[in-house]
Amino acid sequence: MKENTLQQKLDNSSDNAFICYNTEHILTALLLSYTFPGVHYLYICNRFSSYKDLTFRINEIFPSIKRAFAIDDNRLKKEYNSITPLKKIIQLLFYKEHLNKIFESGDFVEHLKFSDIFLFHDGQFFSQYIVTHFDNLNMIEEGIGNYAKVKFNFASIFKKLHGIYPPYGRNPHIKNIFVREPDRLPADIREKGRKFDKTDYCQNVPDELAELLIDIFMDGNTLTAISKNSVLLITQPFSEDFVISESKKMALYEEIVDTLAKDYEVFIKPHPREETDYSFLASKVGRIFDNTFPLEIINFMDKVHFEKAVTLSSSAIDRLKPGIEAIQLGDILEDEPHYFETIRKNLKRIRE
Repeated sequence: MKENTLQQKLDNSSDNAFICYNTEHILTALLLSYTFPGVHYLYICNRFSSYKDLTFRINEIFPSIKRAFAIDDNRLKKEYNSITPLKKIIQLLFYKEHLNKIFESGDFVEHLKFSDIFLFHDGQFFSQYIVTHFDNLNMIEEGIGNYAKVKFNFASIFKKLHGIYPPYGRNPHIKNIFVREPDRLPADIREKGRKFDKTDYCQNVPDELAELLIDIFMDGNTLTAISKNSVLLITQPFSEDFVISESKKMALYEEIVDTLAKDYEVFIKPHPREETDYSFLASKVGRIFDNTFPLEIINFMDKVHFEKAVTLSSSAIDRLKPGIEAIQLGDILEDEPHYFETIRKNLKRIRE
């Protein structure tokens, strides 16, 4: 595997541009920009409601970002999807030219031409413009989707002929995929894998930086103190990544909550990319946190403590502050019954 570290890519004479779709992406970009001085641009796409407010606060107070841009990615995609089937076929045949017409007038494009570009997701609409117009791109770990295999069919082959590749680093313009476990990447993209552990940047955060991050992501809101006999359940976007169905995901998390609630007060922190409505569990838990702030922000709040943190396989659990017992129940790599049995056995051990 080639040695091409994220540190080497960031610590150079070029500007750096981070393309973000949720608050976890933004937090990573802010931590990296703070660690590696230089000219950094942030592109925040509207896959969550507060993206404009967040962009404003970053421009106002975060010193290591030269400028943050709010990109109305959802609106542009809806306009693209509203056209007739015939026009869709025509646009597919001339995909690059069509994307150019949509994005070329934006004042943010010029900065991309002179920057090393770091994508957190290459399958979204704005990212499609970037991967079709720029070369030598980098991708930073998005989550479980990075490690999922892609099933190729006729439609995917037809799209590849017109420059539309499956996501998570399969476009040839993406040269490096920075992930925690590069050896776990699917065989077709493993050669691009480079080691990157976000945990290294979430530990020993200076007080000044911690205060800035709280101000940016919480905007004056605070989390109430958590009792000692409490557990934080960190959920994951398994249904959004088509690993299991939404109904199975909801049933599995309800089973986990029911088990944990026998001994602990349960708090739920949804993943920023999840669309699942966990309010059906509200009567069984202490609180369901908002999914728009990054999990690591909890580390910077002295009055927020948990005895345990439980997840299926999220690496974010390793980035919580010391003193919290971290428990992983087991990964869901595909929709097979034996995975669920393993999870249930591990869940049972928590109560033993």
